Amino acid sequence: MDASIRSVLEAANIDEESLATINCDDLRDLFTGAENFFQRKKLWDCISQMQRPAEQIANTAGSPNTTSGEVLPSTSPVPPCQLKSSSPMPENDKTIKLPDPPEYVLYTDSELEMVRSQYFSLLRNGNVKDFKMSKELCCRLVRNTVTSMVAILRASPMGKEVKYPSKLEIRTMAQKIVDYCPMLRDADQHMPHLTIYTKLFK
Repeated sequence: MDASIRSVLEAANIDEESLATINCDDLRDLFTGAENFFQRKKLWDCISQMQRPAEQIANTAGSPNTTSGEVLPSTSPVPPCQLKSSSPMPENDKTIKLPDPPEYVLYTDSELEMVRSQYFSLLRNGNVKDFKMSKELCCRLVRNTVTSMVAILRASPMGKEVKYPSKLEIRTMAQKIVDYCPMLRDADQHMPHLTIYTKLFK
């Protein structure tokens, strides 16, 4: 299983047992956007393989043609994929850890990373004054981060009681975003994350 898929599942506190209960809607919440289509498909194939042995056992046990001499499949099949990993979650600077679970992940992609690279390159040369992220990229960053936060929260134990992140969690994520993407900071040094916070809270 890809490290990117495993990191999202770990962030959402989804283990092998709970993975078998995930449906297509849950996958769309966890891996949003057309760019994650193949990740959703790969994970759905894995889930289907995990569910198939249990279905075969149930069908065999309930069949009227079953005799006492037949050998039923093992009730503890070995899952075809392993989710647990001893390696730590990569790029910890894109996550925020609050006093209680869950752990939220800041959204990024290759285009956003390229903009960050351009920004820091100009910063080293002292030519960063008028550098701005496009409105489309900013909206994508905010929208996918919020979607990820909601999906992770609802997949956590807290999700049974709370459906949306709190103001504190959103404010903390807004601070993380402007730290990770400094070109999105406001001029106000006391509240440099206010614009992003407002966008996230909408």
